Amino acid sequence: MRHQGYLGFLLLLPGMGLALGSVAVVAYLPPIIAWLVVRIRDEEAMLVAEFGEAYRSYQRRTKRLIPLLY
Repeated sequence: MRHQGYLGFLLLLPGMGLALGSVAVVAYLPPIIAWLVVRIRDEEAMLVAEFGEAYRSYQRRTKRLIPLLY
C-alpha cells in the first residue's frame, strides 16, 4: 500500500461516528473520498516527476489504498 496514512484517515472517520453515536459522519465520506482521490493523483504525479522510473516500478508493485483492489 502506498498511502497508509490516507487509509487510516478513511477508517478513522466512520469509527469516530460510531464512537460518538452519530451517523452524520457518513455524509462527509463521499466528498472526503473524492478529495483524497484527487490528492493522491496529484501527489503521485509529483513523485513520478521527482523519482521517475523508480517510482513507476513501485506503483506497479503496490496498490494505492486498498490491498488487492485500488
